[in-house]
Amino acid sequence: MPEEQIPLWRDRRVIENALKYCKESYNKEKEVNPEKRVKTDFESVLFKSENADKKSDDQKCIFALCENPTLSKKGEPWRDLYIAFRGTNVNDYEDILTDIEITQVADESWALDDIKFHGGFLKRSKLCIGNEKQGILAKIDEFGYKPNRVILTGYSLGAAVSALVYIQLSKKQAELEWDLCNITFACPMFGNKALKQYMANQEKQFDKMYHFVKEGDIIPGACFAEHAFDQLGRQIKRVIGHIADDKWQGILGNKILTKEVESLKQVSTKEEKQQIDEIVETGKTIIAGLWNNEVKYNYEPIGCYITDRDEGWVELIKNIKETLKKDLKIISEFSSTNMDWNKIIAKQIGAFHALDGYETLIMKWMKKGTNMHS
Repeated sequence: MPEEQIPLWRDRRVIENALKYCKESYNKEKEVNPEKRVKTDFESVLFKSENADKKSDDQKCIFALCENPTLSKKGEPWRDLYIAFRGTNVNDYEDILTDIEITQVADESWALDDIKFHGGFLKRSKLCIGNEKQGILAKIDEFGYKPNRVILTGYSLGAAVSALVYIQLSKKQAELEWDLCNITFACPMFGNKALKQYMANQEKQFDKMYHFVKEGDIIPGACFAEHAFDQLGRQIKRVIGHIADDKWQGILGNKILTKEVESLKQVSTKEEKQQIDEIVETGKTIIAGLWNNEVKYNYEPIGCYITDRDEGWVELIKNIKETLKKDLKIISEFSSTNMDWNKIIAKQIGAFHALDGYETLIMKWMKKGTNMHS
């Protein structure tokens, strides 16, 4: 099959660049003079909150322009502009708050009230959309070169944010002067069934969203919160449920939690201390709701899912929800008494989710040349 006819998710050059800039988004900023850019120069962009009280609420992106020699338009080089959204920094409490803000919310920019989004991811994506002078469209114009195609990409939290930015921009695709697509790695779910149905009804408008999901990674299915909670052993659920309800004041579980929280606060700034308290309270609210069967998180997998199988990376056509839920089974291995064992399980979960692991597995198969199946 000629390269220009290969589905986007099977284009080695595109996927390799997307992975490269997702990794680059975690590195320190690199300043590049727009007048001195070369074929693969990139620069870091930080979309910040306009709320003065939320100084740390921001989203880092990498803008990278790459010439694609296999594609051309009117004899001119084809330019792909990659915009990579950084994922969770575990040392950034604002990122953690964004991840766990899983209550679904509506967005005033959508006419349909039943369409809802992950609250944290929506808030972060709106930082990037911004207004005409500060948002992502303005940054694309400022970048210096007019691209033929904009490829939004990201890993983990950054994947979900890139997906929501893609959806928002795709709504105005007719006004854009370039093609638009979305490629993600380890993307958490970000919307409900109403959003999925809306996008399905407008399929041609939203048909360039691809999620690479590695077998064993719990993050893509983590918003199936009720299912994830049910994987825990009865004793663990009982302990954390009562702690979340504040019914076991003074009992060991609460003492351990309080000790860990206070230990973190000792080396934290005033703003970080407030964020730690907010994380604890948000976490307790989620767990209490699950323990008391008071909440239902109606998340749906949205977009085209690509997963690894023995024969290579394949597009999931059916049973996507079941596939994502299956990877949550490892949660059942946590112990209510053996903390050393729990550290081993947590390490395994981290290894399955690691971006390096995605890169190794994807590029291993892509380099074989006959590995990608539709």
